[in-house]
Amino acid sequence: MFWDVAGNATDANDAFLQIVGYSRQDLLQGKVHWDEMTPPEYRAVDAQSLEELRLTGTNRPYEKEYIRKDGRRVPVLIGCALLEGSQENGVAFVLDLTERREAEAERATRRGEAKRAEEQLLALQTELAHATRVTTLGELSASIAHEVGQPLGAIVTSGEACLRWLGQTTPQPEEVRACVELMIGEGRRASEIVLRVRSLTKGDAPQKTRLELNDVLNDCVTFWMFSPAGPFTSESSPNLNCTRATIKNTAPRKTTFRKNQNRIFVYNGNLIFTPRNLLPDLSACSPPSEASG
Repeated sequence: MFWDVAGNATDANDAFLQIVGYSRQDLLQGKVHWDEMTPPEYRAVDAQSLEELRLTGTNRPYEKEYIRKDGRRVPVLIGCALLEGSQENGVAFVLDLTERREAEAERATRRGEAKRAEEQLLALQTELAHATRVTTLGELSASIAHEVGQPLGAIVTSGEACLRWLGQTTPQPEEVRACVELMIGEGRRASEIVLRVRSLTKGDAPQKTRLELNDVLNDCVTFWMFSPAGPFTSESSPNLNCTRATIKNTAPRKTTFRKNQNRIFVYNGNLIFTPRNLLPDLSACSPPSEASG
């Protein structure tokens, strides 16, 4: 496009005319004015460009908009230079930036959609993490109740057995002592469970220790015999030494493992006592009569 500082487009190729929506007849009739096609917000930029042209003869290309003949706006990139020996006339190149602006708008839309998708994903992840924490808390609570409930149940049943031994015509101090020792042991085991659960919640590394399998089996038998599902009711009490001797003869004393003791206790209890046909013969462990003590 050829232009003058008065705002006229004196000549232009078809590409420029197509950009601004004017015909060549309009150009020849002097109806194409670059200053009138410029929106008000870009006139200050044009003034700076003209000042730069007067000083240097050229200007740095810059972006602006033209108002087409039909009233629509078109984004353009324009660069100008004064004709040699003139301060009033010049030449300019004008590039249509419509496709680039549309591509930028599409990219911005996609970025907005991606951001919304990311926010939705983050919200779902937060909700899932909350649900996982709630589920984990419920499972942990159930596990704590189960693990701690076992020694507490053993303490209660041992205490009841202790009272029964003391209530007999001839008190049995050795049996009472055995019950009290069992209660102390179960109390310590409950305390250890609480400490291990606390260590688990703190994220400490699991610690595996060597344990005696025979002791775990004896604990399982003792707990089951005093439990409501066991063979002894509140009216009778087993001979603990007899029970331990039976297990002692069926499990080698030297068998050891590096495992979690509480889980070994639960697994062994489930495996040994659920199938009734695997139970040892407890006929020899019936409670002694009051006369014999």
